[in-house]
Formats: sequence, structure tokens, C-alpha cells
Amino acid sequence: ETRPPGFRAVVDLLRGWMVFRDDPAHDVLRDPVRKAFTPRRIEDMAPVIERTADALLDAMDGAGQVDLRAAFSVPLPALVIAELLSIPAGDREEFQHWSDLLSAVVFAADAKSVSADHAIAGAEHFWRYFGDLVAHRRRHPGDDLLSELAGAIDSDEVVGACTLLLFAGHETTTGLLTNGTRVLLDTPSELDRLRADASLWSSAVDELLRLEGPAKLM
Repeated sequence: ETRPPGFRAVVDLLRGWMVFRDDPAHDVLRDPVRKAFTPRRIEDMAPVIERTADALLDAMDGAGQVDLRAAFSVPLPALVIAELLSIPAGDREEFQHWSDLLSAVVFAADAKSVSADHAIAGAEHFWRYFGDLVAHRRRHPGDDLLSELAGAIDSDEVVGACTLLLFAGHETTTGLLTNGTRVLLDTPSELDRLRADASLWSSAVDELLRLEGPAKLM
């Protein structure tokens, strides 16, 4: 099938995803991300994650029956990733919906059901947004992941790294939260064990990932 000329924007965006590249390009893209995700940075994110989760739960309180995925599982990882990249606060509501747009881009190369025009529009959206943000961070670097990436790899590759982080971190975490909650509700005895002994949570998360993993294909 012949793709329209604008589909080049999709190909170039995914070219910055380390998972689609072999060495030596893979290492060039991977090393700055690995160095940026230090144990200290991850540990420092814990209070932010807790505050974000608490705020989402508070909004659900008293609302009666709610859709857990829409009210909690989707926005939580998107807002945490936005914090990690220091996305301006005014953009974060829109940021929550970008994984759906990214899905169209990622799967457009292979899925006939995905509109090429929709994928092109999505890719161009990310090029504009992250391209401008990277240029700003180069002029005004801060203590954030995006500034570190902008100082280590080319602008086009930073845009790819940002979209990979958004897609991989968002969809998988949303799936874990939603699937894991369903499993625990279906097995109340295990839920009671976790409520009685918080030390079990670490192994419980591993087991939930194994039993109902959110990544179904590679």
C-alpha cells in the first residue's frame, strides 16, 4: 500500500524510538534516558505521584459509581509523566488524551484500520509541541528529564524519546492499574491479605503484571 507523502512525519517520529533501532543508534538513544532515570530521580517522584493519586481519588469521593479507568487509571500516569518532563501546567489536561493520538501513530505502519491522515496529524502535533518545548529547554535548561535529554541528543531524537516515554509509560501503567484492580476485586481473599499486610505489595505488583500483564504484544 502506498502511503501519502505526509506519512514521512510518522516514520521520522518513530525513528527516534530506541525500541525500533539497532546498535549503534540504539545505544545513542538509550544511554541519555538510562542516565536520566537515576534511583534518586525516581525516588524524588514518589511524593508527586502520591499527591496526584490522592487528588484523583478525592475527586472520585462522593461521586457514586465511577469508571476507574477514565477517572484514575488514565490520568494518573499521564500527569506523572507530564511532571517528569516538566510539561507546563496549562497543557496537562490535553496531555492526558495524547496516548490515544499516539496509538494511531504507532499502529498506523501496520494496521489497515488506522487512518493514515489521522496518524499524520498526530505525528505533526507531537513534532510541533515537543519541538518547541525542546527548543525552549535548550535556551532555559532546568532540573528535569527533558532538559537532560535536550542536552545529550539531537532535537529530532528528543521528540522521539518524549513520545516513547509518553506512550510506553502511559498505556502500560493504565493497563496495570485497571487490570490489577479487577483481579483483586475478583479475588477478595487476596485483597484482604494486602490490606492486612502492606509488605506484600511489592510481590503483589509483580504477580499482577505476570497474571494480567498490560503489554500483550511486542
